[in-house]
Amino acid sequence: MRRPKILAKLGLIALIISVAVWILAIGGATAARLDILAKIDGFRGIFYAAPLAAFGVLFALIVLIAGWVMLRTTIRRALAGFLLSTGFLVLVAFVVLPTRDLPPLHDITTDTANPPQFTTLALRKDNLVGVGTVANWRRLHDEAYGDIRSVTLPMPVADAITRAETLARERGWTIAAVDPAGGRLEATAYASYLRFEDDVVLRVTPAPGGGSVVDMRSVSRVGVSDLGKNAERIRTFLSDLAAT
Repeated sequence: MRRPKILAKLGLIALIISVAVWILAIGGATAARLDILAKIDGFRGIFYAAPLAAFGVLFALIVLIAGWVMLRTTIRRALAGFLLSTGFLVLVAFVVLPTRDLPPLHDITTDTANPPQFTTLALRKDNLVGVGTVANWRRLHDEAYGDIRSVTLPMPVADAITRAETLARERGWTIAAVDPAGGRLEATAYASYLRFEDDVVLRVTPAPGGGSVVDMRSVSRVGVSDLGKNAERIRTFLSDLAAT
């Protein structure tokens, strides 16, 4: 009778480990979303939970095998723990694996030779972290995001900025400055459940043949790599702007 009781307790431990994994990850992310924790700390909590989840998978698997070999029965708590821990690892892999080949960039723009400059929002002081020099940033940027370029719109500068402001507000961005006549818009965008803050600037200038040329820059306030979020933001925003 001792074996079933021991296995039941071990199964409960496996379940507790798996629940702790999700509490650590979701709790940290939610605290960061609410600014109780720093954004980067909440993000790290997800990856701190990954080794615990891996241990939980292994522990639950051992309990399941022991239960089957000794008693020819399934330890339900251990099975639940195994599935919960495995699910967490799959979720982390789903987020990380597609970005594993991306360079350590958090500053993305349509114009690396002459990036739009912030005048209201402040560019982070450690903006070259991960790349070292502007030349290296340009090289990595061009290799990874060579498709991101200026777009030309068949409308005056002021109209382009006005439409850009409308799109930005629809996305829930916080507008920091807008100057239709001067062809400038600055705003703070938000990424993921944690609501990472990324600063955005649009520079619109008259096109030589008529219309206007739009350049855009999106910079993460924290972290080394943005996991491709700023490039994705620029692509979708300029595509939507051109389609209006």
